[in-house]
Amino acid sequence: MTDLIGFINLFSGFAQILMGFFVLISGFRSKVKRIYFLSVLFLGLWSLSLYFYANPIFFDTTTWLKIVYTMAYCMTLGLILFARVYPKELKEKFKVFFVIILLYMILMSLILWFTDLIVISTYSIHLQFNSIAQMGPLYLWYGMPEFVTAIYVVGYYIKQASVLSGIEKRQVQFYVVGGVIMLIPVFIFDFLLPLVFKDTSFYKFSTLGNVVWTMIVGYSILTTRFLDVRVVVGSAISTFLKTIFTLGALLLVIYVFEPLWGITFSLQGIIKLFVISIVVTLVLNKIFSVIENFLSDHFIYVKYNPVKSLRDFVGRNSETLDIKKISANLIN
Repeated sequence: MTDLIGFINLFSGFAQILMGFFVLISGFRSKVKRIYFLSVLFLGLWSLSLYFYANPIFFDTTTWLKIVYTMAYCMTLGLILFARVYPKELKEKFKVFFVIILLYMILMSLILWFTDLIVISTYSIHLQFNSIAQMGPLYLWYGMPEFVTAIYVVGYYIKQASVLSGIEKRQVQFYVVGGVIMLIPVFIFDFLLPLVFKDTSFYKFSTLGNVVWTMIVGYSILTTRFLDVRVVVGSAISTFLKTIFTLGALLLVIYVFEPLWGITFSLQGIIKLFVISIVVTLVLNKIFSVIENFLSDHFIYVKYNPVKSLRDFVGRNSETLDIKKISANLIN
């Protein structure tokens, strides 16, 4: 078992990897989608490794923390590569910067894994589902490439937002919003509290903003529609609510039906699970439909519903072949 933030890290980690895979299979030949998958893969692994750092299995807490820091480096490199291709590919931009950051990270990773200059020791507090770390004298230098990359990449996108137009401008604006939301918990929980207040008990909160960046950028890659913040936020709320209800159904089966019905791995147990799965599927489908309809009608498409607009347009033109009337209906 774990606490709420543990569940959030666990599910957000898997959700980010699945989102990346979904974007990848929608167009494997696209360089943007391949690099996006690489970026969110490491974001997801970062969240998962933080979960296992706070709830250690297989390895000790020190090893898991080193894995966390390694995934954070990989994620940072992925974001630099992504900046080279999104929203449009750049031939030279970030090339030298990437090489310098990569060489620095290799050096710091060797220090991380083979000395105690970055991580001195850790211990687990099982009752609190958390782990505490004592950082070494080079911890600030470990975080330096993440700081520099954040300032450089976000600064570049802010500059781009001032010169781009149309959908590219909106994509960049939402990237910046998602990036800032992702970076705030990292700055506070990974660096401010440990370095200034010597408090590492909040490490497990540092990836809370990852899923926001993943969903905002993933949506803008998958769609050609003009980005609307209601669509992004509404999709995030919908996914979160669906995850909560799915988790509730799983907990209900595991901790209520399983002991109540004595379900075992047998033909009788499989039949019982089959019956439960039918009922759960029907109930969840109904709940998911209610969630999507409610968000669509009361939040996402309050000002404009593209589906209804398309139906209205088709309806108005279903009985005419007059080009002038069709053109007028399109404008109106």
